[in-house]
Amino acid sequence: MTLYQITEEQQRINALLEESGGEITPEIESLITITEANLVNKGESYAKAIFHYKRVEEAIKAEEERLSKIKKTCQNIQANLKERLTGAMLVFEKEALEYDTFKISFRKSTSVEIDEEANIPNEFIKVKTEVDKRGLSDALKAGSKFDGIRLKENKNIQIK
Repeated sequence: MTLYQITEEQQRINALLEESGGEITPEIESLITITEANLVNKGESYAKAIFHYKRVEEAIKAEEERLSKIKKTCQNIQANLKERLTGAMLVFEKEALEYDTFKISFRKSTSVEIDEEANIPNEFIKVKTEVDKRGLSDALKAGSKFDGIRLKENKNIQIK
C-alpha cells in the first residue's frame, strides 16, 4: 500500500468510527491494526529514503565546499599573476604585449573613489529594509498585537 492509500484507509476508518458513535467494533479494530502496521512499515521505508537523500545532500555539500576552495585558489592565483604582470608592464612602460594566440593590453576604465562617506549626497545612498521576524516573534509571544501579523504553529517532521 502506498502512503496515500494508507492515509485514505485511515480516513475511512475515522468515518466508520464517527458513524458508530465512537464505538470500536471488532471489524474497526482489525482495520485499525492493519492500517497502523502498514503505516509503521511505510514510515520506516520513508525514513530510510529520507536518510539516504540526507547523506547524498551532505556529500554534495562537502563536494561543493571542496570545489569552492579550489575555485577560490584559482581566483587568487589569477589575481596575483595579473598584479605581477601589470607591475612588470608598468615598469617597462609597455601598453601591450602581442603573441600568436592572444594579446595582453591595458583597458581604461573609471571607478568611484570615496574619501569620506559623510560627503555623499543623500540621493546616492541606498537603504535596504528587511523584516526582523525574530523580534516580531518575541513581541507576539510577549502579547503584542499587530494587524495582519500572527504566530503560526508548524509541525515539522523529525527523524532521528
